[in-house]
Amino acid sequence: MRQNQLSAGDCYFEASTALCLSRRPSAEPEAAPVMNHCQPAKCPNSCVLPQHRPAIDNVIGDARQLLTIRPLTSLQKTALHQQIEQMRCMRDQAEEPAR
Repeated sequence: MRQNQLSAGDCYFEASTALCLSRRPSAEPEAAPVMNHCQPAKCPNSCVLPQHRPAIDNVIGDARQLLTIRPLTSLQKTALHQQIEQMRCMRDQAEEPAR
């Protein structure tokens, strides 16, 4: 298992459960994360902590901005609203630091 730092969370990469590898026919144990397929709100390898909240808020803000500055199809608007909701849930479920 490898730890990879993401802006919106940490990835404790385990190939057998990594959602980023779901498009590959078979994931070898030595496989690496596919960062452009990362789904930190859904992946069991993801760990989100309070220090990730500012980055998550930036993702939410960017998605909200896209909703206002571009003519979008209904599918694109739906995808952005879904991303906003997933990021909100992820932010709200961030683990509190151990004391």
